[in-house]
Amino acid sequence: MTEYECVRYEVENDAAIITFDRPESLNAFNTRLLQELELGIDRAERTDGIRAIILRGADGVFSAGNDFTESFDFESTAERLEAFTGDPHRRPGYIGHYGAVFQSPLPVIAAVEGYALAAACNLSCLCDITIAAADAEFGFPDVRMGSLPGILVHPYIGVGIKQAKELLFSGAHVSADEAERIGLVNRTVPADELWDRVMEQVDQIKLTPSTTVTLSKYMLNDAMQHLGYQAPDGRLDRYLWGFSANTTAKEEFGRIKRESGLKAAIEWMNTAEKQ
Repeated sequence: MTEYECVRYEVENDAAIITFDRPESLNAFNTRLLQELELGIDRAERTDGIRAIILRGADGVFSAGNDFTESFDFESTAERLEAFTGDPHRRPGYIGHYGAVFQSPLPVIAAVEGYALAAACNLSCLCDITIAAADAEFGFPDVRMGSLPGILVHPYIGVGIKQAKELLFSGAHVSADEAERIGLVNRTVPADELWDRVMEQVDQIKLTPSTTVTLSKYMLNDAMQHLGYQAPDGRLDRYLWGFSANTTAKEEFGRIKRESGLKAAIEWMNTAEKQ
């Protein structure tokens, strides 16, 4: 039996529920959590009777994105690039957590409450169905320190180019209602109804034969790729992170973090104008 440190794996109503469980960091994604996410998806796919995968966060927060305490412990751009391009987990054929969600034969549902920021916003967008609580917030604040999205999925899920540009140029948060309006999520529901509505969605999926659901997902994924979406293959996210690792802003963020702490670095990220 797999031992998990950063996620919880449970089964309810024929759905595998993977809960990001690092509440002390707002469920930020570290290497271990993402590995366990991939393991959880694989486990669900290998378990008879599982009809869907649900991703959610512990303690009322989906996730604040990548864990800054892990991502910026490098003194130089060279060190950072080596870390991103030399990760031993990026073995040949490795598709990463984005690829695991995209390529899974099971429908993946994001149940979002609280923050879904940066990498977590991208992940929630990539899920096949995204249901948000009314208190949810979405956005890409990490662009303010020179990061880029690990994948570019927005134009292929119904988010307009202008809306995507506004999100990625500004790093501003948007409310759940605004996220629904621009196509980031399927629908917004009252916070106290979120789980019931997610379970209702699973019940609806269970009315359709599993082979039909899987083939429909594959057909729609193929349509996304014909429109230009580049499916995660273990390279694109690495190249984008490698490129963004070269920016002066990211170097400055790392310097402030080392010298003055993470809180000061985030304050600089959200308030300082960048060149």
